[in-house]
Amino acid sequence: MKNQQNTRCIAAIGSLTLSLKAQRALQSAALPAEVIALAREETRQGCAYGVSFPCAERGRVKAVLAAQRLSPTQYIERNVHRDLS
Repeated sequence: MKNQQNTRCIAAIGSLTLSLKAQRALQSAALPAEVIALAREETRQGCAYGVSFPCAERGRVKAVLAAQRLSPTQYIERNVHRDLS
């Protein structure tokens, strides 16, 4: 089982405008979120933007985005390695 504390999920949304709307909605729901650019290889539909968030909050994120009528094209997981030195 993956350690969700070290894993970030990304809701691939497409446009920068919609990604910023998603970020605001998530932050209003007290969920940490960051807009990021996605490489062409990371998504099914080419270059896009998305919102990064802790994977442990995936269920809450999906509910908030659905309430805002935002439909990510996919969810991506990334392992995060932080240098603690």
